[in-house]
Amino acid sequence: MFVPWSADEEEHLIESLEINCDIVSIAGILNRSPSSVGLKIIHLYQKGRLVVMSEPTYEAWEHRRSQ
Repeated sequence: MFVPWSADEEEHLIESLEINCDIVSIAGILNRSPSSVGLKIIHLYQKGRLVVMSEPTYEAWEHRRSQ
């Protein structure tokens, strides 16, 4: 059965991804299936709420931002 995601759950997902938590751990914490978490990641990316960067790109962005 589909249960809508709350704004708090979405924020927790994003924050967990930012600190490199794996999808299985996030799913357990949120009481969601790993596939549900994966689909939510895609949905957030499509909405522009989640940005994916390689580590060197992120570091360069942080460096430019701090100047």
